[in-house]
Amino acid sequence: GKQYPMSDFSLVLGCRDDYNCGGEQQGSCDLNNNNCQCHPGYSGARCQSRDSDLCETLAINEQFSSFRNSRDYARTLQLLRDGQDQLVQVYHHPIYYYEDDNGVELLMYLGYRWGLTHSLIGLPGLQNHTKEGVVQYLTKEVNFHVAKHLEKVEFLSDSILFGSPEDNHSPVGLSWSAILGNFVDPA
Repeated sequence: GKQYPMSDFSLVLGCRDDYNCGGEQQGSCDLNNNNCQCHPGYSGARCQSRDSDLCETLAINEQFSSFRNSRDYARTLQLLRDGQDQLVQVYHHPIYYYEDDNGVELLMYLGYRWGLTHSLIGLPGLQNHTKEGVVQYLTKEVNFHVAKHLEKVEFLSDSILFGSPEDNHSPVGLSWSAILGNFVDPA
């Protein structure tokens, strides 16, 4: 057979009509950008999640030693919201955070698994290591992509398939592994 060279490309989850975005109530399809624009109160690649169903706070179950390493980790994390109380999301999933004097701990979806990182080690382009700085960086300064903007994570969850029961916009119930060295996501 004949072979044809291909230039770089990417596959994206797109939409063809409003039905793909939860219908008129949940979102609409932006045909110019081939993605769903969720109405207020809904999120996700297909506007399938109600923001009101999201956990505002996640608490680490201290019975399990999942998040043990060379430093202390936050025991509770909050949903990250911008100044207008809108969810800050990466890959159509919410971000959870904990802020202290040393910066911001972030629990975020990385495309097919969740990762725990810290603003000081994970986001090398970030200048302002506060909640507001992280929000500004992720929503205004960069079109976040794991391969370009995330240097290191300390823990990774099991992988998640889109549309599976585990893909519920929350890392609750997933298994975690500590990562040694810098994280390079092959995806």
